[in-house]
Amino acid sequence: MANDLSQWLEIVLDYYDKTYAHSNTKRENNTCMKVAFKWTDPDECSENFNREKEIIN
Repeated sequence: MANDLSQWLEIVLDYYDKTYAHSNTKRENNTCMKVAFKWTDPDECSENFNREKEIIN
C-alpha cells in the first residue's frame, strides 16, 4: 500500500511540476519573482518575501 501511494505521489508531483513550468512560459515578463527561503525558518521566509515585494512595488 505505501509503495502504491509513493508511486502515485511521484506521478502527481511530476505532473504538477510540468504544468507549473508550462504556465511560467505563458507569463508576461517580470510577473514571477524568486524568493530565497529556508523551509525550517518561516520568519525568514516572510521577511525575504516582504523585502522582495517592496522592491517590486
